Parts: sequence; structure tokens; C-alpha cells
Amino acid sequence: WFTIRQNVMLPLKIVQPFRADWRRKKNGEYRERADALLAQVGLAGFGDKYPWQLSGGMQQRASLCRALIHDPTLL
Repeated sequence: WFTIRQNVMLPLKIVQPFRADWRRKKNGEYRERADALLAQVGLAGFGDKYPWQLSGGMQQRASLCRALIHDPTLL
């Protein structure tokens, strides 16, 4: 039920310290970060699509963005 952009931003809603800033930044800085990651993997313009509207490879690239959105030290 989430769009690709919302799926990518999901860890920011859950993982500390980003969770504390979620309401304030979800339509600004976090949205820009998600769009930049999507563009890096070739999914620019697909942020408003739903997962079932993408191919399997595109879904995997969106999952990679979701894993990288909060700058993990280990992946």
C-alpha cells in the first residue's frame, strides 16, 4: 500500500535517530534523500509508483535504496 518512495523512506520512520525527526523532515530532507537514491539506481521518476507496477529488477533496486537510506555502517 506504500509507494516506492514511501517504501524507501520506511527505515527512517523506524530507525533511531531518524525516527525522532520523521514528522518534521519526511516531506523535505528525507524525501530528497530518497529521490537521490532512486535516481542513483536508475529509478528516477518512479517514486510515485507502487511495487506491483515495477519489474522484479526494479523492485530489487528499490529494496537496495531502502537498505541504504539511513547510511548504515554495515550492509
